[in-house]
Amino acid sequence: MHIKNRIPKFSLTLLKRLTPFCSEEGLSGDIVEEYEERVREQGKRKANRWIHIHALKAIPREMRSCLISGGSMFRNYLKITYRNITKYKGYSFINIFGLALGIACCTLVALNVLNEIYYNTFHENTERIFCVGNYQTFEGNTWHVSATPALLAPSLKAEFPEVEDAARYTGCGECLVNQGERSFYETTIYYADPSFLQIFTFPLIKGDKRTALNVPHSIVISQRMADKYFPGEDPLGKVMNINHEYDFTVTGVMNDVPHNSMLRFEMLIPFQIFEDQYRKEGRTFEWFSNHPRTYLLLRDASLGEVVRSKIKNYVRDKAGDERAPEFTTIPLKSYRFSPWGGGPRRIKRLTFISTVAFLILLIACVNFMNLSTARSATRAKEIGMRKVVGAGRKHMIIQFLGESFILSFAAMFLAMILVILLLPAYNEIFGIQIPISIITKSYVIPVWFGIALLTGFISGSYPAFFLSSFKPVTTLKGEFRSGAKSALIRKGLVVFQFVLSLSLIIGTAVIYKQIHFVREKDMGFDTDHIVYIPLRGGSSEFYPALRTRLSAYPGIVSVTASFHKPTWIGSNTTRIKWEGKDSEYNTLIHVTSVDYDYVSTLNMEMLAGRDFSKEFPSDRENSFLINERLFQDMNKDNILGAVLEFGPVAGRIIGVVKDFHFIPVNDKVPPLVISLLSRKPRYVMVRVLPGNISSTLSSIREAWESVIPAYPFECNFFDEEFERS
Repeated sequence: MHIKNRIPKFSLTLLKRLTPFCSEEGLSGDIVEEYEERVREQGKRKANRWIHIHALKAIPREMRSCLISGGSMFRNYLKITYRNITKYKGYSFINIFGLALGIACCTLVALNVLNEIYYNTFHENTERIFCVGNYQTFEGNTWHVSATPALLAPSLKAEFPEVEDAARYTGCGECLVNQGERSFYETTIYYADPSFLQIFTFPLIKGDKRTALNVPHSIVISQRMADKYFPGEDPLGKVMNINHEYDFTVTGVMNDVPHNSMLRFEMLIPFQIFEDQYRKEGRTFEWFSNHPRTYLLLRDASLGEVVRSKIKNYVRDKAGDERAPEFTTIPLKSYRFSPWGGGPRRIKRLTFISTVAFLILLIACVNFMNLSTARSATRAKEIGMRKVVGAGRKHMIIQFLGESFILSFAAMFLAMILVILLLPAYNEIFGIQIPISIITKSYVIPVWFGIALLTGFISGSYPAFFLSSFKPVTTLKGEFRSGAKSALIRKGLVVFQFVLSLSLIIGTAVIYKQIHFVREKDMGFDTDHIVYIPLRGGSSEFYPALRTRLSAYPGIVSVTASFHKPTWIGSNTTRIKWEGKDSEYNTLIHVTSVDYDYVSTLNMEMLAGRDFSKEFPSDRENSFLINERLFQDMNKDNILGAVLEFGPVAGRIIGVVKDFHFIPVNDKVPPLVISLLSRKPRYVMVRVLPGNISSTLSSIREAWESVIPAYPFECNFFDEEFERS
């Protein structure tokens, strides 16, 4: 047997790969002779070990050689690319700027996606934290609700051994905060159980998280709030007042909540305050009433399924009502993409904008291909000369791909600048909060390089294979012809580019038309010349005096108030009954309460009956208005006078209001019951005469400051708010 067949196959192959200029016969020289001699003298095992070592030693030598030659080649490519950029400045600018726009669009979307993926992942116990939610089906639609009964958290902690801790968390709404001479409205104050700061990782700069919320009138504030209310001071032990009603002592200062947290608060006060307020209003917590959110810290992440199965009918059994919704647990890390966190809609939005961004990048890449192939004649002689002096097609492909990657990375650095400039506008358009600092995160940097590499490969692949196919003889003779096939491909790329561009333009036009349609759609009430004033905290107690004062001004047509904005009525129930109600009817009926003149102030249309009136004292206790949708659902010929039972309250229907959109306009208007205000209003609505509106606003401010001087004045126009939304 020939000696080369006795050499181990691995070493033989490796030697061939690493000595490409040696012939197979050359391997039978000194190395083979020495191997044969070692076999005779030392045995085959030691000879094989020697040849393996010899082959492996060739690897670093070859790598060194490749690095040297590769470095020289890279410097040459870099030099050629630089010369082309400086020589053809207009062409280079179009290419680099086009690629930069595409990379910037993709990067913005990638930052958005990464921001969503890394939501809630900064907590130390993320794997063990679960949210409690419930769901119920109405008219074939499943409603996912994050609110839970206030009794749930302490019950689960006491009765479920799998639950290590539990906490309740709910918002205070918009409150007036006073500290010395500083007075601001705040919307980020939340009630929370003391265990909240131990379940979640919100480190305190000052104070002890284990005891910070133990005292009833304690408050924990963020660093931003500390700087806002106590600039240059130590906030610990200082007092802050909320709504001129409660004094709270600062017991902790925490780091600002990270941008990728679904819990967006800047002040925490004990949940006990919420319980005290509830009892003060004469109400008690019930198992069928949803208020706060409930968060669980399980003893082990694997117990999630066990708790989920046990909690399913837990509230239904406690409430003793089969109609109560079913409950479940959702892992905190996946809450963002769950139905409770708006996941389906969020996924659709991310998919849509990702598709648009990729199409923009693809257009930029195709533009690069078209420009590169269009300039093929100017590179033909260069290609011919390189091939004449020994360059193969493989080397030409590497060169043109290398040039593409260099331009792509140049575009990447320009894209970084564009991203920094465009990120604030992107945040505003999509209503998100992605900080500039995210571009330096460790998980973002690979995205930059990944997009740049992908862009370089896509944009440079066809030009590289196309240009490298030129024949040196014809190019040097000046007889360059690209061929019918190449011309067809170039035309196809141009058509493809125009199709993508037109598709994006048409899509943009359709979206614009949809937005225009929504803005121009008849809402069922008149938003023009309506000023609304939020009533926060104790200011609602002064509404009767404010109404009297405002009604005296000549520029004001009418004044009314309500518990909800007419653009959003979120309260609903299934517990409203009437004679002849179908037992299978389980549609959610929305409810709100309003003051006199609500229908006339908003220019709503009455289809039957009348509005609430002071001429009928009985309206205060036992009268309701319903909307057109509920009238149709009740299926009664004569609806006026029909009795509605709403819990312990029963009243007669005195009028039917034409349907108006109090939920998003893309949803069908649901049933609605309207009663007269029996609790403090949240909004005052004033219809003003067109004309001298600035003078009327001054009069409204004057009335507010004379009646409610302790609360800052703030007002908005409904039509302007609707335009912004």
